[in-house]
Amino acid sequence: MEMRKIQTYNTSIGNVVIYKVIPSEKDEFVEFYLAFLDNADYGEEPWGVGLIPKVALERAADEWDSVTDEWGNIPDDLINPFREVLEKYY
Repeated sequence: MEMRKIQTYNTSIGNVVIYKVIPSEKDEFVEFYLAFLDNADYGEEPWGVGLIPKVALERAADEWDSVTDEWGNIPDDLINPFREVLEKYY
């Protein structure tokens, strides 16, 4: 398996990075894409997966929207960097 960084988008809270995961001949899965957020607070962590980059971003945006504080509320100032990329580039 190989993972290639194919695109980086600068957002207001860090970089959104798209990786393409390419199976080797012995792997039993198809290629897919991962959407990561890379910033000082979170480091680099995956948020979404899809068969095309846009779907990975959409799933990451939905996952980000599901983040809540310790009381179950979505903070008002929580900027969704994946939606920012979708609105600007897709």
